[in-house]
Amino acid sequence: MQWGRMVNGSNTFPIPFPHEAFRLVSANRPAWSSVSGSTLYSMSNTGFYVSDLGVGDSWKVESDYIVFGY
Repeated sequence: MQWGRMVNGSNTFPIPFPHEAFRLVSANRPAWSSVSGSTLYSMSNTGFYVSDLGVGDSWKVESDYIVFGY
């Protein structure tokens, strides 16, 4: 289990999983009032790629994540 703060684009896990990352959960925390979300496009044992989707100030989204793997 690992966790961190994601950015729009490529993200690298603090420690690569030896075999596979199999579940990532995120929680969006908009910096100020906006309705936002993110889409996970790809994930490997070393990291993932995410892109913002939303309205208003979606580029200001700060999202924390937790990922499980083995």
